[in-house]
Amino acid sequence: MQKIHGSPADATLAAVKSDFLFEQYREPGYDGPPGEFGFRVEPLDSSLRALNERYTLPIGYTLNNMFITDWSEDTGFQPLDFYDMYAIMYEMKYGTPFPYQVSFSGEEYEIPAQEFENVLKTYLAVDTDMIREGTIYHSNTDSYLYQPRDMGNAEQPYQPVPEVTACEELSDGTLKLTVEAVWIRQFTDRAAVSELVVRTAGNGSFQYVSNHVTLTVDGVTGLWHTPR
Repeated sequence: MQKIHGSPADATLAAVKSDFLFEQYREPGYDGPPGEFGFRVEPLDSSLRALNERYTLPIGYTLNNMFITDWSEDTGFQPLDFYDMYAIMYEMKYGTPFPYQVSFSGEEYEIPAQEFENVLKTYLAVDTDMIREGTIYHSNTDSYLYQPRDMGNAEQPYQPVPEVTACEELSDGTLKLTVEAVWIRQFTDRAAVSELVVRTAGNGSFQYVSNHVTLTVDGVTGLWHTPR
C-alpha cells in the first residue's frame, strides 16, 4: 500500500493504492488468454476516476509512448510520434473507429493536411511546422503520407492501463495528474509513473501540455511498446 502525499494548500487530491494481483492455474500447453487477474481493494475517489476516463484512458499505453517518455509543448513534443497520436486522437475527436487500421500488406494513404493537422491541434498546442518536421508532408498534394502500423511494428495484447492516482491544480490553472501504469500481466500496479500536465478550457476542450516520467521499473517499463 502506498500513498501519494499532498495537502489542501497544494490543491492536491491523492489516492491510497491497495491492489490484489494473482495468477490462475493453467494446464501445460494451454494456449489461451493469460491467467493474471487484478482487483483494486481500495476504490479510487470518484473525481480521480473521472479524470482518468477523460484524460488518460483514451490515450492508454497501447501503440504510443505518451506516458512513458518526457516531452513538452515547449520543446516541440519530441519524442512523441505524430502518426501514433493522430490515430488515437482521431477516435477521441470524432468518436468513431480510426479508418486506417493495422495493415497486413503495407498500404499507404494520402491524408489531406487540414484533416491531419486539425486532429492533432485539437489536443496539442502544436504548429504546422512542428507537425511537418516529424512527418512526411507532400506539398504538391497538400497531404501527409500515412502508413498504418503493420505486423513488423504491431504490439502484443494485454497492455498496461493508466490510472490517475493524484491531481494537483497548478498556479497557471493547468492540472498535473499522477498517472500510474497498472500492468496485471507483470503483477505490478506501477510499471511506470509519470506526471501529465493538462490545460483545460471553459468550453470543455483540453490540451496535453507535458509529461515527465518519475518512476520506471527495470525490465518492465516500456517492454510493451514497439516504436514505428
